[in-house]
Amino acid sequence: MLRRIMAQRAIPDEWLSKAEINIDFESARAEPRYPKIGIDATPFFCTLELTDDLGKTHELSTSGWCWPHNPWKEFASARVPN
Repeated sequence: MLRRIMAQRAIPDEWLSKAEINIDFESARAEPRYPKIGIDATPFFCTLELTDDLGKTHELSTSGWCWPHNPWKEFASARVPN
């Protein structure tokens, strides 16, 4: 998805030297923007850190809710086709 977004914006692959995603589950610093749904939901904090070819770091973060794994709810794919 990142490569597709870069291509749409005409950003050459060579400009990206590092990409790192961190997800902190049950995070104390998470502040989801929408109400908690379900009693077993816990907050997560996700950070995307990109480093360009000049060594400059660009960071984006977001918070949300996650639930314990439940195969009965997760039987269908949520992937978007290419």
